[in-house]
Amino acid sequence: MQTFGELLSQYIERTGVPDAELARTLGVSRQTIFRWREGETQRPRSRDDVMHLAAKLRLSTDERDALLLAAGFAPVTPLPPGEQVTTSARSTTVEPIAGHQDEPELTAAASRRPWRIVATVLILVAVLSGALLWWLVSTKRLPGTVTDPGVAPAATGETLILIGQFANYGGSQMGYNVAGRLQEALQSELAGAGLSQTRVETLKDVVSDPQTAERVGSDLGAALVVWGEYDSGRVLAYVSGLPGGDGPASPEVRRLVANPGELSATINAGLPEEIRWLALYVLGQVHFQVGRDADAETVFRRALAKPPVEPRALAVIQFYLAAIAGRRPNPDWSEVIALYSDAIDRRPEIVSAWNNRGAAYLNRNAPGDVVKAAADFRQVVAMAPGNVTGHFNLGLALAKANPDDLAPALASFRAAHDLAPDEPGPNNALCWNLSLAGKAAEAMPFCDTAVARDDSGMSLDSRGLTNALLGRHMEAASDFSRFLDVLRSRDSAAFERYAATRQPWIDALRVGRSPFDGNTLVRLRREP
Repeated sequence: MQTFGELLSQYIERTGVPDAELARTLGVSRQTIFRWREGETQRPRSRDDVMHLAAKLRLSTDERDALLLAAGFAPVTPLPPGEQVTTSARSTTVEPIAGHQDEPELTAAASRRPWRIVATVLILVAVLSGALLWWLVSTKRLPGTVTDPGVAPAATGETLILIGQFANYGGSQMGYNVAGRLQEALQSELAGAGLSQTRVETLKDVVSDPQTAERVGSDLGAALVVWGEYDSGRVLAYVSGLPGGDGPASPEVRRLVANPGELSATINAGLPEEIRWLALYVLGQVHFQVGRDADAETVFRRALAKPPVEPRALAVIQFYLAAIAGRRPNPDWSEVIALYSDAIDRRPEIVSAWNNRGAAYLNRNAPGDVVKAAADFRQVVAMAPGNVTGHFNLGLALAKANPDDLAPALASFRAAHDLAPDEPGPNNALCWNLSLAGKAAEAMPFCDTAVARDDSGMSLDSRGLTNALLGRHMEAASDFSRFLDVLRSRDSAAFERYAATRQPWIDALRVGRSPFDGNTLVRLRREP
């Protein structure tokens, strides 16, 4: 297998991108790129760096995954079952134990029984590993854990921001002051914003992964956890604890708020204004988290006006400005699309930006938007094949693009269902669309699962259609009635819209007549 440096050099020579341009893209020095290519540094510290390289060098999916594997990171596309990552950066070699020259009989005996040497080595490894594990547990020094946060949990009504110590890969102690400097800058910004109920605390330990960040944040009731790494003046910062939704998309369109790895920000720790920029970025997310969108937008635009040296960092600001624009009462979807496009131009590896732009295209619904949405969702699926949302939204776009041929949409819905069999969304989509495709009997198990797990009422509407097409008129009438009851109590506007068609269906079904003739089914396939 080729090393990371060999693959990187091969891709660079093919595209002709200069080392200096790559260095500017990643926010590192030319010497760092040189060390990677020459093998002096076996691999980047961050998976994000490899993804940035892949995007800049225009690598194919297979080439990107090969570069990730060579760097010792998991590929975006899952490996086949049973196949493991076996790179030089992650392999461990146990050297044979040589006999002393003054012990010829022992050496000879060992040579006649090599299995004894192997057994001895394995026993020693097991004993030493067990002792090391016991010591790590007993002293609470397991990596990825925060043993003693030294921070009081958030009080009622208080917003707590935690800053983990930044992992230092720079070979000096300077990196360990990043958390303190960020805390000071953030407290200054909070004071200026008049947020007296917001507290900023630094943890005693390094936080090095999102799982640890989310765990300690949950334990202490924090709104956000800031963490990251430091290497030769370069800080890579992540924020965990992001909100679970980003706006009023139509009920069937799903969106993502990007995970911390997607929205990382790179700054130069030696420049005070960059630390202040990072403080603004965090403060904007504090406002966003609790729904103060106007304040969040003001802070993000302040950050936009004074960008860091690393231009790609602006992508995270564009992402949040797009999210804010998308959750206004009457969103300007063209503005939302433009903002997500800016984020994608700067950092095309942000999967959530592609997904959210696709959702915005579906919501705008201008001529050609459905095709554009499908293209964005295909990009999501290509970049993250295990992304349930991407498959689900692709199915929605395909069903809308060609309502007379639901087979491609059904394939996408099935892919989403295979990844998340118990989620109501894919089950409801299969219930509705299989029924419209003339496969009501096949649809019913998905309908029942959706109804059991969905409290929005939409799955009752889908199962009502399925029951009606199966000739179960009274069951269908009951489902449609329950669907309208849910809407009546939760969304009067939606109730009025759906009652105009569903109530006549209920009346017909209760007298034993099916209202679903060919024309009605065609109309339902085209229903927004």
